[in-house]
Amino acid sequence: MKKSLISIAAIVSCAAISLCSCGKDESITPEKESSKVTDKKSELNLNDYVEITFEGNDTLGKFNMEVDYDSMVRENPKAFGLTENDITDAKIASIWRKVSECITNFDAENYGYKMTKSHNLSNGEETSLIWGNGIYEIENLYDLNLIVEDIPLTVSGLKELEKFNPFEYIEPYFENGELYLNEINDMPVSVTFGVKDSEGYFSTSGRFVQDFLEEKLFEKGDVVTIVLSSMPDAKYTVEQECAKKGYTPTQTEKEFVCEG
Repeated sequence: MKKSLISIAAIVSCAAISLCSCGKDESITPEKESSKVTDKKSELNLNDYVEITFEGNDTLGKFNMEVDYDSMVRENPKAFGLTENDITDAKIASIWRKVSECITNFDAENYGYKMTKSHNLSNGEETSLIWGNGIYEIENLYDLNLIVEDIPLTVSGLKELEKFNPFEYIEPYFENGELYLNEINDMPVSVTFGVKDSEGYFSTSGRFVQDFLEEKLFEKGDVVTIVLSSMPDAKYTVEQECAKKGYTPTQTEKEFVCEG
């Protein structure tokens, strides 16, 4: 053990002599020392360059996301391996293609982003943009640290719907046990009616068509509830069909007594 200690001491002594004899390493300048401390990856806050707006009619609104790639690159050239003098439209376009592929990747397990709700939006409704793991592929493409936070949003700016009461435009009547609707005024938007708890609809002639093997006739004095009703296999509800044309019904059902 004593021999080992002497050996180590001798090595340390030689090292000290060596350092003293060599003097200061002129190759390590203060500037290089400083660069070693400050040479770190650039940080890019993606949220700073994302703008989300909403468009369409109320209740049927959609979101629109725009990313300002031009400002992103020009304000953070180092993050993309550029200097201010290197920036060209062609290089920005190249970066746009690569970064946008990461953002718009909708793979279920490695998506770039998703909205908690993206369609059939209403003014005042809450939704959020959620960033996914796919967004961090940008860090593999460029020497940068990505900063992202989910973006909570309140829907606004959708076109307000005009209200109308569809029952002010119709007049039901009964004839030979059958129910008819007569349109007494032109409706601002075409809607379909039905009878509550009945699998049927009114044809274009105004006659109530029932999907039963045996036709059910109405009798005088019956109370019938007429409702807004979608046609069979309709893609949208009646309310959505109205909203597409900028209207919303204030009443969706009304009772009538069979007379006549």
